[in-house]
Amino acid sequence: MKKVIWSSIALCVLLNTAVYAKDYAKIQIREMEKAQKYSTADRYYADYTEDSVLNKNIKDPKLIHLGGYSIVSQDKLNAKTASDNLIYSKIKAALCGKKADNYNVQAYGEDFYKVYRVAEKIIRANNLDFMNWRIVFSKDNSFNAFSSETNCITIHAGAFDSLSANDDALALLIGHEMAHSVLGHQVRSAKYIHKINSFPEDSALRAIAIKAYVSDSKKMEYAADTEGARLAAKAGYDLSKAKETLSFIYTMDNDSEFAYTHPTGKHRLENYAESRKYFMEDEMKKQGAYNIYKSEVLKPRLSSDRKSLVIEKNTAKTQSEAYSTETPVDLYTRYAYKSYLSGDFNKAEEYFSKLLELDKKNPVAYLYFSYTEEYLYKKTGKKKYLENAKAFANYAQKLAPSNKYIQEQVDAL
Repeated sequence: MKKVIWSSIALCVLLNTAVYAKDYAKIQIREMEKAQKYSTADRYYADYTEDSVLNKNIKDPKLIHLGGYSIVSQDKLNAKTASDNLIYSKIKAALCGKKADNYNVQAYGEDFYKVYRVAEKIIRANNLDFMNWRIVFSKDNSFNAFSSETNCITIHAGAFDSLSANDDALALLIGHEMAHSVLGHQVRSAKYIHKINSFPEDSALRAIAIKAYVSDSKKMEYAADTEGARLAAKAGYDLSKAKETLSFIYTMDNDSEFAYTHPTGKHRLENYAESRKYFMEDEMKKQGAYNIYKSEVLKPRLSSDRKSLVIEKNTAKTQSEAYSTETPVDLYTRYAYKSYLSGDFNKAEEYFSKLLELDKKNPVAYLYFSYTEEYLYKKTGKKKYLENAKAFANYAQKLAPSNKYIQEQVDAL
């Protein structure tokens, strides 16, 4: 059989005869249809907030509070703020007096001062001044930041420039990285990595360890977003405006969590909105204001490389005065109380049950549990809830016989 050899010219002619002219209009239409899912503006303004409508007639003698602070008069707060501002003005003059010549993204002292003020406020408001904090400025233009070595936060130029006009968002970024540190996430991650590296690259055990690490890493990110928001809220920052940090992340991710150590931006926004439902933000701000009132300005210094900033610790801080994570009792108290106030009585019932498993002699918790069961009775008509309400009120009275609100509840039932 005779071999047929096609010349390149002949092949091109053949292919061209089989290809039709592209319909660019249809291509554009299809692309714009896809853009409905990936629109940057839509993602940036995505709102996952679930506003709870509080029942104004709900029983709440306001007996549940966050601890760790006392009320300070406004005059004393104003005097302390004025005194601190004199120190800040001197620090600003020192940082902004000259350019950090060796800084590789040409940052000026104003940038150092902005980050210092936000970070220092978070540190003082949350009693995080038991150690030095280091903030490193990276020339990287990506929207990113990370924490390392327990007390070191690196902020990329891309993240700082994107958020530099929004101190609240910058506070969430810094608070998130501080949360990784104080929650011990570096140690947990290091243990996972050590375990992964102990297995051969092609082993099934290594694959299992990697899968566990990826899953736990996502949970740590959710926890850092939530705890970082609490740190920022206690420093007085607006969490609604702070959400811009997560909005930027949502505009950039690809909606896939497979094999990644971070959740998607959408899920992080949902977690942020859900977590805020259980925050007692007014009291958090009071806690933070009290902590700032009783602490002194923390002075910064530029490191020798002129690329990082050190916020020096309070050398007089004791362990009993330092930051501590919320206990399960603290968490269940917040979750139960806020669920009750929002009218989600089934969740309130669940969380009050968990709380009283841990804190069996808490008369206030029993009183609010009685309120919860009373509302469930009114909602469902089931007598078991009424009996529970009576039992909890009576037991609360045994624990605190002189409490007038408990007596009122006993009488009402």
